[in-house]
Amino acid sequence: MADVSGAEVSFLHVPAFPSPELRSSLLSDPDITSRLALWDGLDAALVGIGMAPSEFGAAPMHVTAERDALSAAVGDVASRHFDLQGDPVEMPQEDRLLGVSRAQLRAAGTVIGVAAGAPKVRSVVGAARGKLIDVLVTDARTASAILELVKGDT
Repeated sequence: MADVSGAEVSFLHVPAFPSPELRSSLLSDPDITSRLALWDGLDAALVGIGMAPSEFGAAPMHVTAERDALSAAVGDVASRHFDLQGDPVEMPQEDRLLGVSRAQLRAAGTVIGVAAGAPKVRSVVGAARGKLIDVLVTDARTASAILELVKGDT
C-alpha cells in the first residue's frame, strides 16, 4: 500500500506492551522516540477494527491478561478498547502501551477502519461513535447489520 500511495514506511520493532523498565529504556532511545513522534502528524491511517476481547479464542498476551478489566469493551482500534457508545475501556496500566493513542487517531487526517463479519458489528459502531475512524471498509452484509443495530438504538 505504501508503494502505491506514496506513503512513508517506518517500522517500530518493539513489544506493544513492554515492562515498565523496558518501556523506559525504549523511550530513552532517540530512534524509537522519533518513530513514535510520527503518530503526531498522521495524514491518514489504515487500521483494523478488532472485536470484543471476550470473543477472542486467542489474543495478544496483554489483552488476555486483562480480559476481566475489558469485559465492557466491544472492540478496539490499535489496542485502544471502547464500549458500544465509543467511550474508552482502558486496560490497567494502558499507559505502558507503545501504540498510537486515541488522541492521535482523532487528530489524524483520515482514519480508514477495516472490519467485516458479524463479530465486528458492535465493534464498528463503537469505533465510529468514539471517533476513532472516519471511513469504513466492509462488506454489504456487515454494513446492513451495522445499520440495523444503529436503527435499533434510536
